[in-house]
Amino acid sequence: MEYIWQSEDFPTFVFNKPEIVPLIQQFAHDLGEISGIVMGFSEENKRDLFSEIMLSEALKTSEIEGEYFSREDVMSSLKANLGIKDYHQSNRNKKANAIAHLMIEVQNSYHKPISEKILLDWHHILMDNEKGINAGQFRTGIEPMQVVSGKFGDFVIHYEAPPSEDLPLMVPQFLKWYNDFEMNDIGKIGEGVVLSALAHLYFETLHPFEDGNGRIGRALAEKALSEKLETPVFISISKSIEKDKNRYYEELK
Repeated sequence: MEYIWQSEDFPTFVFNKPEIVPLIQQFAHDLGEISGIVMGFSEENKRDLFSEIMLSEALKTSEIEGEYFSREDVMSSLKANLGIKDYHQSNRNKKANAIAHLMIEVQNSYHKPISEKILLDWHHILMDNEKGINAGQFRTGIEPMQVVSGKFGDFVIHYEAPPSEDLPLMVPQFLKWYNDFEMNDIGKIGEGVVLSALAHLYFETLHPFEDGNGRIGRALAEKALSEKLETPVFISISKSIEKDKNRYYEELK
């Protein structure tokens, strides 16, 4: 089986533009309606809405990976990181604190060009409390990075990522591709939607970390959308993905 990264054309992505234009138009319409409603909110209500959206993203991106946290733990950590005085960060669940911290960092850096440092910082935040994981480092092992399912001894290999030894070349190529991305003929919103989708696919293709690739990749998708729209977007990508998780994995294949 030839994987996408083994193709001579990689990373040239080909898609049917007429097929996605109606989807982009619908997204732009819905986003406009939401933005219009939010404009009438007080600053306090905007902050509360922003917290709820980040909470949803933190919970859903974790649930996609089979991790479940209480709303109270994640919200407490989010509000502590946002500087809301009546909330204090809970230490009961370090993983919940980590995903909440990551959500804040993604929003704080949405306007910055993506860099190796940003990716490594995100990974360190997410995986610092995970035993046996080199937090804040790209994988270096000689063993294949594979996505598998099934029981030990009877598993199916769905995907194999590029060898670790190729990452020092492939990661900078990805970063340059991302930062140079332009698609002016479908508008700013369309450009954001396409970059969000393709950046996520490209990143998951590389699978550059030992663990946490899915959560980092979805965070990158959110950053890409906000970056091109030049404002944090009031949506949760992972909430939509989690509604049809099986299709999400099938499309990634």
